[in-house]
Amino acid sequence: MKRKVVYTFIILLILFFLYELYCYISVKHCIDRAYELKEGIEKIDNINDPLWGAQYVVGSHDSTSVDVFIAPKLLLLGKNTGKGYMFVFYKYYDENGELVVTSGPEEEIFYFIKNSEKWELEKVYRRP
Repeated sequence: MKRKVVYTFIILLILFFLYELYCYISVKHCIDRAYELKEGIEKIDNINDPLWGAQYVVGSHDSTSVDVFIAPKLLLLGKNTGKGYMFVFYKYYDENGELVVTSGPEEEIFYFIKNSEKWELEKVYRRP
C-alpha cells in the first residue's frame, strides 16, 4: 500500500514536470517570435499570429507596442491548455492620454490601465 502511494506521487510529479516543460517551451517560442518583430514594418504577412495581429489591430507598425507577459496559471484553477502561461498584449493611448494595454486578437481579452509605474499583472518580459 505504501509503495503504491509512492509510485502515484512519483508519476504525478513527472506529469507536473512535463506540463511545466511544455508551458516553458510555449513561452520561449512566443518570446522568440517577439524578437523577430522589426520596427517600421509596413507589410504584415501573417495576421493570424497574435503578435502580428496585435500590430495590425492597433494600427501601429512599431514593434515597441507589443509586450509579452508571462502569467502563471494553474491547470485546475481555470481553462488552460498549456498556453495559459503566455499572454500577448499591445498598448496604445486612449483619447484621455491614458496608457491602455489590451491582449492580442487571438488571446483571451484582458484590459489593464497603467496610471503609475505599477502594473496589475507582473511584467516579467518586455521587448528591449
